[in-house]
Amino acid sequence: MNADIQRGFDQNAVMGGISGLQTSTTAAFGDLNTALCGGFAGVNAAISSGFAQAEIGENARQMANMNQMFALQTSISNGIRDIISSQTANTERILGTMCQDRLDAKNEKILELQNSLNMANLAASQTAQTAQILAALPTA
Repeated sequence: MNADIQRGFDQNAVMGGISGLQTSTTAAFGDLNTALCGGFAGVNAAISSGFAQAEIGENARQMANMNQMFALQTSISNGIRDIISSQTANTERILGTMCQDRLDAKNEKILELQNSLNMANLAASQTAQTAQILAALPTA
């Protein structure tokens, strides 16, 4: 009976030791699991943050490119507007000169015709005066 009691104590001691090892091992694996999860979470956060920063940088570059393109487009539009304004002014100047030349030619023709009419009226008047003088002279 003493042997049975001793064996019970021995078996209880072995079971207690195994239970202690099991608890220690489970706790160690739990701690290891927590550490690995925390580490991977940190890596995941770092990767996500890195991609986010890369995306933010790419967006900033795209915005800068769009701003440059807008400035270039504005410059080109202003240049084209200036060219069109200059061409319009030149065309108006040429048309104005042509119109003035036509008006001057018309006015010269009117003056020429007035002079011709005046000369014809003067000639008719002189012819009439000469005829009156000749009619008033005695015939010999």
